Amino acid sequence: MKRKSFEILQKQASIGDPQAEYELANYLALQEDAENHRKQCVMLLRRASDNNNPSAQYALGNWYIHGIGVRKNYKKAYEYFLKAAKQGHPDAQYEVGICLRKGHGVEKDAKRAIRWHKLAADQGVTEALEILGAHYFYGIDVNKNYKIAIHMYRKAARKGSIEAQYVIGYCYEIGLGVKQNVRLAVKWYRKAAEMGHLDAQKAIRDLENV
Repeated sequence: MKRKSFEILQKQASIGDPQAEYELANYLALQEDAENHRKQCVMLLRRASDNNNPSAQYALGNWYIHGIGVRKNYKKAYEYFLKAAKQGHPDAQYEVGICLRKGHGVEKDAKRAIRWHKLAADQGVTEALEILGAHYFYGIDVNKNYKIAIHMYRKAARKGSIEAQYVIGYCYEIGLGVKQNVRLAVKWYRKAAEMGHLDAQKAIRDLENV
């Protein structure tokens, strides 16, 4: 960031612009001497969060869940994630689902976790699509449904998910939720294999040796 732009950002943050406060905190947190700015970053994020900036709320959630600049606190992390999620922040919606699934800062609730992951998936969060795909594929907390699982995995695969690409290949090889098609199985396995997925690489070798 150029010095003039940094000074403008500082000025906007100093007069209470929540987006500027978040951006300044984010900028300082990425500097080589970030450790020296932790307290300032937390202060800026809290101020922006108090003014309902969802990006700042999501960032604080991450800081609390990982113990960055603050003492690790799952309850506070969940509270900040939830604030951002309720404003439509997709990654925060995903994290709320994770907290509910694992019981981090909140009582475990699989059904609510799935609802939040569906909201995140609707906004294209790859990890949410992967998790929902797995839920429907294995019948975890939902009725097993290979077609829905494939639908979720396809969306994740298009966004570069290697695991989703592998699972789609497996479905085509076996005929789960789709018509069995070895050619398409190899196609999807190869996508994952080229990115280093070991099981996909093995699956290709096995099919080529049939």
